[in-house]
Amino acid sequence: MVPIDGEIGKEADRIVGNIKDPLPRARKLYDHIVNTLVYDKSGKGWGQGNAVYACDIRKGNCTDFHSLFIGEARHLGIPSRFAIGFPLPEMGKSGPIRGYHCWAEFYVQKIGWVPIDASEAFKFPEKKEMFFWGTRCPSDSLHNRARYISAFIQCRTG
Repeated sequence: MVPIDGEIGKEADRIVGNIKDPLPRARKLYDHIVNTLVYDKSGKGWGQGNAVYACDIRKGNCTDFHSLFIGEARHLGIPSRFAIGFPLPEMGKSGPIRGYHCWAEFYVQKIGWVPIDASEAFKFPEKKEMFFWGTRCPSDSLHNRARYISAFIQCRTG
């Protein structure tokens, strides 16, 4: 559930203030979510991509982090979407693929679709800058998606 009004809209407006450019607006949302949500899969309600839950409870998994980002970005008029894939074993190693991982992407004119990964930034705060791709992806292409995966693996493995 990804509504764009109510508390989600109020929070988005409060976070970005008078900023009009979509890239710094998205960065403000990203920073706020990374700094105020906790990656926590205990209890009930997490893992459903429920932006209202994430906004109210301030915890969850990757689906919850990114549904909140998407709802807030869309409230601000920034096109955004959900992306999902598999977490890969560390670079150069084989191993089982355990579950899924998701992130969000937002659209900026002259850049294209820009991936962000707020849940991984929470888990690896020293790599927070690496998980906001704001000026790193000039277009939505297979090459850039491969670069995201490669950079994501590098972030995870150091």
